Amino acid sequence: MEEEKKKIDAEKEKKKKEEEKQKKNKEAKPKSPKKKIERKTIIAGRGDSTSICFSFETGPLKGTIEAIDGEITIGRSADNDLVIDDQTISGKHCKVTFENGQYFLTDLESTNGTSVNGEKISKIALSAGQTVELGKVKINVQ
Repeated sequence: MEEEKKKIDAEKEKKKKEEEKQKKNKEAKPKSPKKKIERKTIIAGRGDSTSICFSFETGPLKGTIEAIDGEITIGRSADNDLVIDDQTISGKHCKVTFENGQYFLTDLESTNGTSVNGEKISKIALSAGQTVELGKVKINVQ
């Protein structure tokens, strides 16, 4: 009789451990995906007039177009809004701001500087058709 009781207790303990294991598996949180940068396609003459796009001509983002909507920081460091993993880009290279209905590009005292249409800048208003150079990375403003 006592042997049967031990056997029943062992089965109960085994079942309890299995239930706890299943509960832990249900409670485990899935890993969150990396933050995605929203990309927009803007057809000329349509869309939000308060946004611009950066079309990357060289560098690790070559061939991509990034919609710039509001204020962002750009640099090699992971805590930037737009990360460009290139050795000629500073950790905090520059920022884009929106002031009085106009976008501005400001260099953040980067090592290799920021140029627009071949001229080094500290701050400049951005407009379509300009070529921005961050280190050796060329970007067309659209």
